[in-house]
Amino acid sequence: MKLNGISSILLYVNTKNLPAIRLYEKMGFKRNVEIKDICGTKEICYEMELKIL
Repeated sequence: MKLNGISSILLYVNTKNLPAIRLYEKMGFKRNVEIKDICGTKEICYEMELKIL
């Protein structure tokens, strides 16, 4: 990924999906913002980012 100029990975996870959020945080992802309707109508998700050093 570094060779292709990719500096981070983004994902979206429902704010209610606590097991997945904990797993992503253990892997180094950080919560950026809450976004409505991206994971389904009337659903709120976190945008999470893993920076690649």
